[in-house]
Amino acid sequence: MKQNKRAKLYGLLKQKHIDVVMLQETHSDISNAADWVKEWDGDIVRSLKALEIEIVELLRLEATGDRGHIEALKTVSGQGHKQWRTASSWACQSSLSERPESWTGELSLEELHEALQRMENGRASGIDSLQAEFYKAFWAVIGQDVLDVLRDSIRRGELPLSCRRAVLTLLPKKGDPTHLKNWCPVSLLCTDSKLLSKALDSRLTKVMERLIHQDQTYCVPDRSIFDNVYLIRDILDVSRLLGLKTGLIFLDEEKAFDRVEHEYLWKVLEAFGFNPGFVAMIRVLYSEIESVLKILSSAKVNWTKSKAILVGEWGGGQPSLPGGLAWKRGGFTYLGVYLGTIEFLNKNWEGSVEHVKGRLSRWKRLVPKMSYRGRTLVINNLAASSLWHKLACIDPPPNLLANIQAQLVDYFWDGLHWIPQSILHLPKEEGGQGLVQLSSRASSLDPET
Repeated sequence: MKQNKRAKLYGLLKQKHIDVVMLQETHSDISNAADWVKEWDGDIVRSLKALEIEIVELLRLEATGDRGHIEALKTVSGQGHKQWRTASSWACQSSLSERPESWTGELSLEELHEALQRMENGRASGIDSLQAEFYKAFWAVIGQDVLDVLRDSIRRGELPLSCRRAVLTLLPKKGDPTHLKNWCPVSLLCTDSKLLSKALDSRLTKVMERLIHQDQTYCVPDRSIFDNVYLIRDILDVSRLLGLKTGLIFLDEEKAFDRVEHEYLWKVLEAFGFNPGFVAMIRVLYSEIESVLKILSSAKVNWTKSKAILVGEWGGGQPSLPGGLAWKRGGFTYLGVYLGTIEFLNKNWEGSVEHVKGRLSRWKRLVPKMSYRGRTLVINNLAASSLWHKLACIDPPPNLLANIQAQLVDYFWDGLHWIPQSILHLPKEEGGQGLVQLSSRASSLDPET
């Protein structure tokens, strides 16, 4: 599985004498990278994606013997983020110029209906109290009227008052609820304004993959946030096994979404080549809006939530850090996964057996009254599903899945096993019950298999 393939990669990296110092920032730019090159006194600083590309190229080199890949890679790596940003901007502008009518053309009834179908039911409504379910039920009656209103609003540059007025509510975050900073304000908008937003989002999605930097994997089509977990996990393993000096810094930006001015957003869209007509449609969503929080203009790092991890032996002294940030050893949590040393990785599975057993126990008294289908649903959707996130990133300890699987099968039979376990895993149409097989599911979640 993962370990065998990575072991082969480690040997290849060592053979090629690669010595990499990697810095990861959640909000990085070229000037920050230049500062870090100076701070780290000449060591090589590379983004996560740059190191990932090099790993892929090394594997290709091993398979083909073609050193041209590596030379080309060095050329690309030397030009850095600036080249990528220029290239992505050109690609975006090229895509936008191919069919400008698809960006600046009038809204269509089909666009709005598609956006409506993508809206989830049961969401809180805005000031008019009309949820998405209402629009879906009566779309044949009101659809054309909604389209006419939104088209007229775009021509006038302003939405109706109900669409511009948000209802503010507070949702608790982590921490002491008596502190105002531990509450998150949420603006509840009317469904018709969200329809316009989703329709424009569908247009924007067509170029997001070319526009957004490759290190950003969340909310970009055809990318997964698991990619970053895999990459950081492998970088730590490479550094530990080859004795590389590595530092990872995770910066948390304080109230990031409240610190971007709208005028800045319009200039960014213009810089990336978006047609003024399309930008004007987006601006309508922000024109004369009410009941919103004050938007600040400067970014601010939340040093209390930021962290820095050091790997390897630093005989010459540790690099200095800003903001009172201190280097730590061992590991850290990233997107809900423990990464770092072997001891820290094992934290991912502490209490897993008891956790699954606890979920099953909540339904234990109902088992005698449940059908086999009902038992399968409880096992697959309520118990075993708690393992998927970490199984997608980290290999479990030996025998862990076998122990949990035995619990699941015993729960299904309520202690009385009537047929071989292998039959239970078959689909119902083949004589089984569709009971999840943990080892198979773990293999299917592994991107390297």
